[in-house]
Amino acid sequence: MNQRMLVIIALLLLGAGAIGLLFSEEKAPDSVTVNSYTAAKALAKGEMLTEASYVKKVTELPLAEAEKLEAMPESLQGYETTREISPGEALNTKNIQLASEDRITLKENHFIWPIHMQEEETIPLKQLKKGDRVDLYLRYFVELKGRESKNSEFVSRSGKKIVTPVARMVKIIDSRRLFTLKKSESLIARAGSLAGNDEKKGTIIDVNVELANEDISRIYALSHLGETVVLPAGVPPDNKKIQTLIPEMINEIRGGLRK
Repeated sequence: MNQRMLVIIALLLLGAGAIGLLFSEEKAPDSVTVNSYTAAKALAKGEMLTEASYVKKVTELPLAEAEKLEAMPESLQGYETTREISPGEALNTKNIQLASEDRITLKENHFIWPIHMQEEETIPLKQLKKGDRVDLYLRYFVELKGRESKNSEFVSRSGKKIVTPVARMVKIIDSRRLFTLKKSESLIARAGSLAGNDEKKGTIIDVNVELANEDISRIYALSHLGETVVLPAGVPPDNKKIQTLIPEMINEIRGGLRK
């Protein structure tokens, strides 16, 4: 086979590949979902919106039609009215706006509760503002089993042997409001730390979150199993073995799932 024939075959293959890519490209969606809101009751000017203030409707519309409408957020928490609004009236940027941080106040029967975290672990939270949503996780530690644990030994920075080197996380409280990040007045002993329950000497930050009584009770009930960690809402940790059910997690800690 001469060189000219090889060039012709190569060009034909390239052309076939280009045609295949052209037809294999995914088409743009013909429709999308859009959010719309109406007032559930009469609202005064300057009133902070709550879940009881509005009715949310999710509609699927053709893409061309949806592009003509004003994009609305997934929730109106943290918004306030700019004028009086009648029941059933549509809510949009003409009559509501994001409230300034000093207008975001504590909900009734809720408390500002500090979650103590190492400063370096709060970096994702520093990008949030007051009133943004966060999720609370329980981080616990399990002993590594199997061949790897027999051939390897984990040690901390201080040279001490690490007995429980594998960290797992389970979400325990979903979508609560962040208030402030503040340097803690004292160092907190981190239960279940990789250093074998040693006190970490880094800077401790109080992550102040708005919680209800039942949230605080849950934290207390699980505190002996690990430590509470706060992350931006909807951003799960990069953990291939995240637990989703607290009963399963407790069984594993107690040895119920040991092989």
